[in-house]
Amino acid sequence: MTAVQWGIGTDKLTPADFDGDNKADIAVWRPGPPTVAAFYILRSSDNTLDVEQFGQTGDDPTIVADWDGDGKADPAVYRDSANGAQSYFYYRPSANPTVNLTSVQWGLTGDRAMPGDFDGDGRADTAVFRPATGIWYISFSTRGASRADYWGLATDKFVPGDYDGDGRNDLAVFRNGIWYIKQSSDGQAAYFQWGLATDKPVPADYDGDGRTDAAVYRNGTWYIRLSSGGTAAGDFGLSTDIPVSGAYVK
Repeated sequence: MTAVQWGIGTDKLTPADFDGDNKADIAVWRPGPPTVAAFYILRSSDNTLDVEQFGQTGDDPTIVADWDGDGKADPAVYRDSANGAQSYFYYRPSANPTVNLTSVQWGLTGDRAMPGDFDGDGRADTAVFRPATGIWYISFSTRGASRADYWGLATDKFVPGDYDGDGRNDLAVFRNGIWYIKQSSDGQAAYFQWGLATDKPVPADYDGDGRTDAAVYRNGTWYIRLSSGGTAAGDFGLSTDIPVSGAYVK
């Protein structure tokens, strides 16, 4: 076990591979005031601090992802609009250090940002879920196309990931212990029970087979349904801890 002190209680977890060494970096986003909103990143490649001033109080930093396809996560925030206007995705492309900010209009007031690589091109796509209608709106990063799809309820936990191993994110939600997945490989629905309604979903590729595994965190215990077959469970953490693998679950 390794323990690292990083951040304060009001920070938001944003772990990702910011330096491109294929290891997640310890990172948090801290809104202002009194300081300027910023990402505080502990780079795993050289154990140095990187402070990226980015965003403002009220933004959603859980859209951190590889937006430019260079194999590194980019600082990013989603800014919900007011009064029915367009919302924005903002990111700082690590592939082009001369560009401080890239903005993409996508979503309306009240939408929830759901970024992921839905077209399999290695770059995150702008995507939102509209609670009022239950529709996902996805703008693909390369094909110049968009997609609208019904999946889930406003009260669900949202757990998109590549569950079928085709290199594209699937629409997925967790509801009362049941996982509802719309597979991108064939458009078919997959349903299965894993966990309790009070569990915290923590999906990730735990067995290294390229597919997202369904997993939950319960009072310090991790319960994992391995896509390669079988299950696993392990004790790690306290009941009051925040599981890092669930940092981007909404």
